[in-house]
Amino acid sequence: MNVGATNRHSRPLPEIPSELVQQIIEDACRGADGATLSYIALTCHALRIISNKRRFGILSLKSDDEELMVPKFHKFCDLVKTQMVSSSEMLGFWMFVRSFSIYPSRGALQKILDDGSLVFVVDILFSPKSGRLYPAETRRHFCFHPLLENSELVPWSSLNNDFVSAFHSLCRCSLLTSLKLGCIIDLPRGLLCGTNINELDLYWMKNAPEFSPSFEESFEKSEQAPPPVLLESLKLHHRVSLTEVMNILSSGSCTADFVFSRLKKLHCGIRHEASQKALSEILDAAKGLEDVTIFAFGLKRTSSGEPLPRMDYSKASTLRSLAVHLDVGGWRHTRSRSLSETLITLIGNNLPPGLTRIDIALVHFLGMAIRRPLNEIFKGFLPVDLHLSTLGFAGRIFVHIRLGDLSWNYPYIPLMDRCTNELKRFFPAIQENTEIDAEFALD
Repeated sequence: MNVGATNRHSRPLPEIPSELVQQIIEDACRGADGATLSYIALTCHALRIISNKRRFGILSLKSDDEELMVPKFHKFCDLVKTQMVSSSEMLGFWMFVRSFSIYPSRGALQKILDDGSLVFVVDILFSPKSGRLYPAETRRHFCFHPLLENSELVPWSSLNNDFVSAFHSLCRCSLLTSLKLGCIIDLPRGLLCGTNINELDLYWMKNAPEFSPSFEESFEKSEQAPPPVLLESLKLHHRVSLTEVMNILSSGSCTADFVFSRLKKLHCGIRHEASQKALSEILDAAKGLEDVTIFAFGLKRTSSGEPLPRMDYSKASTLRSLAVHLDVGGWRHTRSRSLSETLITLIGNNLPPGLTRIDIALVHFLGMAIRRPLNEIFKGFLPVDLHLSTLGFAGRIFVHIRLGDLSWNYPYIPLMDRCTNELKRFFPAIQENTEIDAEFALD
């Protein structure tokens, strides 16, 4: 018997979730090159948004050559102005930028400040309209790091008023949650107060003792000081002290316990007593800290020649992961500490019971022109007087040793075998549920 079309029972096709469709498109865009993404952007509005998020989500302008940087930046500004009124596939590409980083030389910085191009870009990329294509919780990042020679620093007072005003507006933009500043001195006190920044990266900063006039003016009518910044992630270069950090995060007499009450991730460089003290104070203040990474640049002894005291993590009860990165290039001076002493100092005493992972990375850069044989550098670096078994550690110990491409100079394979054997002696079977991994990477 034939069944007519009207009598057939058909099942409707299942509706594909929009999230799945978007994930498929994003996966297709992830492996595509610039030309392919450009064609995808011309297909339809939805695909244009998805592809352009991948194309323009992260922008970085970097050059230590003034003759290259200035024309490049001006061309970028012209492109922004053109695409604000264009009908091409790049229409409004500045609205897709989530992260913008600029690394200008001293001469280039002065020129793009004087002609107003830097202020223009900052205003456009971090205006409220620029984030309308993203969910409200999408984080935005700005990096301002001049590339200077001979350890030169840029005084905050040397930046023109237009940029200072634009920077204050930028910091108070609700879209900005991540900020990196480098090589700037005389930062005004309370610079970041009242902002939504929760991720901060400071590289070689020095602070002024008082408010800058432009900052103070914006709060002079307020009856109370602006609220301090409560960070979730903080990265400090070894030349930054805790006092300097507190100066730009708070305007009043806030304690470190309050300012770092939400801190969960800390990356801190250490070289001398002051930087170790800053780390210790933050460890004591941050009650919810979960992840700590320490980078040692050839740790110095005290002024009297004594070894620095061991780190104490007893108050960091919520700590889950501890990473210690040792730059072996920093041990080429006679006054620098040995790798063995440094490892003892930084892993320290009183590891919290909740710690589940320890990362130890030995980093060697060929660019540092180390002339000592590597077997001498690593000789005895694994101390015998540090016994994690007595600390009750039960978790995963991950050891990563990056040696660089040394095949032309050093017999690295025997060195790996030797280091692996020493690691096994250094980390005995503490408990049955403790895992030990050793990884060697040749860059």
